[in-house]
Amino acid sequence: SGGASINWYNATVGSGFLGSGNVLAVTAPTVTTTYYAEAIDGTTSCVSSARTAVTLTVNPNPATPAGTLNVCIGFTTTLSSATSGGTWTSSNANATVGSATGVVAGVTAGTADITYTLPTGCLTTVTATVNPLPAAIGGTTNVCEGLTTTLTNGTSGGTWTSSKPAVATVSSSGIVTGVGLGITTIKYMLSTGCYDEFDVTVNPNLGVNRLNRNMNISLIPYSISGMKALILVSVPCLKILKLQHPNRN
Repeated sequence: SGGASINWYNATVGSGFLGSGNVLAVTAPTVTTTYYAEAIDGTTSCVSSARTAVTLTVNPNPATPAGTLNVCIGFTTTLSSATSGGTWTSSNANATVGSATGVVAGVTAGTADITYTLPTGCLTTVTATVNPLPAAIGGTTNVCEGLTTTLTNGTSGGTWTSSKPAVATVSSSGIVTGVGLGITTIKYMLSTGCYDEFDVTVNPNLGVNRLNRNMNISLIPYSISGMKALILVSVPCLKILKLQHPNRN
């Protein structure tokens, strides 16, 4: 009724008075607890015949998300929680996250709070960092066996590696040396794990003993200081195949 007040207790009868008011403040509860409310009429001071049970249910928080909290722009990382049934959200556009999968995609360099929320409203939050990619690798995509070509990157501090050193090696300064025929992937990686990669083809450095009828090549005559030469012109690796003196066959 109008003007009524409430007394709070921790027992159905007797003592255990906790406080008065329409709200009972409970600080950082850790277990589910039942409290008891007793109404007092403000006009007659009559007390309710029985105290009313009010149960405060304490729900557990979900387990802290597990997974890598660093991701590169354009790449993904997957977070998981040992507590099932929750939903994933991201605090901003630096990263997106699959609401049901926990797959975090880097969009823009920066940070984003990734939150996992249970149907009870209990939640846990971690911060994901989105790292920038290095600049694109510059240079040529072809090199001859035994020769070198230099690749560059405008972002300092990275490390060069080759996926197939038997095809081509790469030095700490980006110098690629052709070793054997084939294609290798040259990667430039920053300390954050973000990288750019570049496929390099190693072509044969042809000599007379390596020509065969299946090669699609052409030869043209060329004069060098009175000497005649045939030069291979249709593949990247040029080779003088034969020198001929003008007075000799």
